[in-house]
Amino acid sequence: MKTDLWKLHEDVVFGRSGGKVIWQPRIACWYDDKIFAGEPLPVPYTGMSLPDIYRHLGCSDRLYRWYNDCIQRIEHPAVTFRETKLNDTDTRIITETPVGNQVTVIRHSPNSPGVVFLKREVETEDELRVAAWREENTAWRWDAEHFENCRREVGDLGAPTIYLPRMNIQCLYIEKMGVEKAIYAL
Repeated sequence: MKTDLWKLHEDVVFGRSGGKVIWQPRIACWYDDKIFAGEPLPVPYTGMSLPDIYRHLGCSDRLYRWYNDCIQRIEHPAVTFRETKLNDTDTRIITETPVGNQVTVIRHSPNSPGVVFLKREVETEDELRVAAWREENTAWRWDAEHFENCRREVGDLGAPTIYLPRMNIQCLYIEKMGVEKAIYAL
């Protein structure tokens, strides 16, 4: 019998699950790394999409990877981004604003789709002022069409989940500065 994982999420949240729990194995990293490396997925998953694998396993996905783009950041029209390839692995991104610039340098790995920050966008007091201006002058938009596309793609693999944009300290630690520099800045 197929479990409606969307309904199970709802039942767990509202205390109606009768002791049932949600199983959400974190297989997306394994899947992404296989696809990135151009390696075939093992049988019986060969040729399956990530949602198909979750369905085959009968478990729920952490659907934020699908739904997060429903909330879209709209930068101020005066903000521009300029990327320069420094070498085979490194890219510099300059964010230009009316109140100054931010510089980010990232390294692409040949082993993973993820990037390593060699220089984060906020490392100086001036860059922090630029970051504050950007946040104060950013708008946000809900993309209902993307939401509906996600619902069609993932169906009943679980309830839609969205990480709201990170705020304050969490944003400084994870996105803007890194933990050590954010602690010193504070």
